[in-house]
Amino acid sequence: MSEKLNFAEVLKAVNSLESDKRVSKEIVLDSLKDALQKAYRRQVRADDINLDVIIDETNKKEPIKMYQVYNVVAQDEDITDYDLQMELEEAVKLDPTATVGGTVRSQVDLSECGRAAAVLAKNVMKQKIREAEKMVVYNQYKDRVGDMVTGVIEAIEPKYMMINLGDALALMPKTAQLPTEYYREGEHLRVVITQCQKDTKGSQLLVSRSDAMLVKRLFEKDVPEIYQGIVEIKLIARDPGERTKMAVLSHNPDVDAVGTCIGLQGNRIAEVSAEIHGERIDVFEYSDDIVELVRNALKPAVVISAVPTADKKGVLVVVDPSQLSLAIGKKGKNVKLVAHLLEKRVDIKTFDQLQSEGIDFYALEEQYKADLEKEKRLKSAEVLAQMQAEAQAAKEAAEAAVQSVEEPVDEEPVFDKDEKADLEAEEENAKKNKKSRHTLRERSEYVSVFETFADSSRAKEEEAKAAASKKKKKKSDESERKLNNADLVGEKEYSLKPFYTDEELEEIEAEFEENEYDDIDYDEYAEYYEDDQD
Repeated sequence: MSEKLNFAEVLKAVNSLESDKRVSKEIVLDSLKDALQKAYRRQVRADDINLDVIIDETNKKEPIKMYQVYNVVAQDEDITDYDLQMELEEAVKLDPTATVGGTVRSQVDLSECGRAAAVLAKNVMKQKIREAEKMVVYNQYKDRVGDMVTGVIEAIEPKYMMINLGDALALMPKTAQLPTEYYREGEHLRVVITQCQKDTKGSQLLVSRSDAMLVKRLFEKDVPEIYQGIVEIKLIARDPGERTKMAVLSHNPDVDAVGTCIGLQGNRIAEVSAEIHGERIDVFEYSDDIVELVRNALKPAVVISAVPTADKKGVLVVVDPSQLSLAIGKKGKNVKLVAHLLEKRVDIKTFDQLQSEGIDFYALEEQYKADLEKEKRLKSAEVLAQMQAEAQAAKEAAEAAVQSVEEPVDEEPVFDKDEKADLEAEEENAKKNKKSRHTLRERSEYVSVFETFADSSRAKEEEAKAAASKKKKKKSDESERKLNNADLVGEKEYSLKPFYTDEELEEIEAEFEENEYDDIDYDEYAEYYEDDQD
């Protein structure tokens, strides 16, 4: 046992497992600890003892140590199990710092383990490593189910083949193989992953060459438009080794889905067919209308008409008698493949067969058209109702948003007594200054002699206009431009008349009275007087 646990050999085995099986070093060492514990428990025939295994890679002399762990009890306390408990007096000999309620460890001599224990440790370690390896494979491939991978045939058995994927072994059952292919060991194959199991005694990975997903992945590899999502494979069904039917749909009106998959002169579809040993592949246009889809799927057979059955679980297809065998196919394989593709029962009959069975096909066809029209109306009504509901919801959301908007409220600032008094004093001073700025001294305006002797009615009219102007000025809103002192002075100075003293006014009036009528030439107006007299 001690030779098998030589540190150099253990380290070499750990590194080999880590590189070959991709199992981490920590997992291998934990497996080794568990194996040693189980082997020692079987050796001493005590399954409940507590063991602790220490692996120290820096200790070249004794890299692996095992200790039995005891619970420390008081001297006067009865010991119920000597494999689990130890009195304080004995515990202090092993560890001077031991205390009641604590634990102490006693080293175990690994050389006492016999050959049976060594074989058990080896088997336990292998099992633990195998479980860890399975977990690594599962974590790597659990999200790759349906992917196409390339593997090498490692072994061929009557019921299965072992395929080496490089970092894992996969199983391909006989039913997953193509009946038209002959396999050889060492041959490279493209396969699709169909299953990844976590807890199993056999192989974790199952792969297939007969699954329809393999054809789909081959088209994705050889047709860039499918990989890019421009063309979509909507439905696919396969009779392995015989025929595959595939419905495709183009998401670009300028791209022909069927022509894209077939390729120039059929080179793309030929390459896929060659990969699956010459299997025939039918590619046709997909349609949401079940009748149109059945017509396309049964090509090259010509379909006269088709209607869904009353239970909606099948499709009744009518063909000409000359097209019946072509639509059904050899041994019914064509119609079976279409039924598998649509996941519905497909019955192909002629008009004579329908009449002999008492089936009124025209009535079924009219009923189908009526149901189809009704379904369209209901769908349109649902779309309209949904649009109205969305519009109403948007309107209510807008109204709620408008109502939720609140006007900003100006809050009164809070001041203490001293601050409030200071603010009131400042406001009072500002009012006084404002009043002094906008108060102008009374100015005397010049009044001419003519205005002095003007009609009194004109004076009253001027007073009324002044009163109206004054009233209008008082009612002006706060947005009116406030005049400063310089503005007022400028406007007033522009409209001032010359200023005269009382003496100057008396002299002007006297002069006016003396010369008021001296300059008039009455002879000039004599002819007017003569006309009046006539």
